[in-house]
Amino acid sequence: MAIDHVIFDCDGVLIDSEWLACTAEAQVFSELGVEMSPEYVRDTYVGMANEDMFAKFEADFGMALPADFEARHFAKTMALFEGELQAIEGVDQVLNTLGGIKSVASNSGTERLRSTLEMTALTAHFNGHIYSSDMVSRPKPATDLFQHVLEQTGASAAQTVVIEDGSSGTLAARALGIPVLGFVGGTHCTARTGEKLMSAGAIRLFDDMRQLPELLELL
Repeated sequence: MAIDHVIFDCDGVLIDSEWLACTAEAQVFSELGVEMSPEYVRDTYVGMANEDMFAKFEADFGMALPADFEARHFAKTMALFEGELQAIEGVDQVLNTLGGIKSVASNSGTERLRSTLEMTALTAHFNGHIYSSDMVSRPKPATDLFQHVLEQTGASAAQTVVIEDGSSGTLAARALGIPVLGFVGGTHCTARTGEKLMSAGAIRLFDDMRQLPELLELL
């Protein structure tokens, strides 16, 4: 298979953000009187678009979120990111060496996505090919976002690979016939992360981003 397009998820793949986001979410949910740990957030909500996460929270706990909740959630998350966010180890080096088209497809909102890529100095690697679920009708696990990326880049599914750390993105990519390499090197990852990725259809797991060029050569 000749690969000329790699689509990266952002959180947990390009940036080591998931554990920080889980911590922020646990704090802001707990402020509503529902005590919650970062581990619970990781196991329950990681990979969801915000509106789906908020809807699940309301259904699970039988309460409506206040009108300003999304703004409070965003502020808490970004405050942690500004102090602690780092790129995944080795990702800058890998992005410098990969040829072809490189793009980002994330369930994060556009403002957060662009801000975090700027914070970690990764934006320039993607030549404008940075895509958020805000740009389509339905987030992952629907196929809309990946279809949008393919249309915007002019790349074919047959020559594309997706790098994901979550089952929702893996399911979306596999529904389009795109192979997925599951990345399990983020600080939030556990053995269960890999199990979910493989169950969703990832063809292989790896935990060091510097392995990616070799894995692409093997496809």
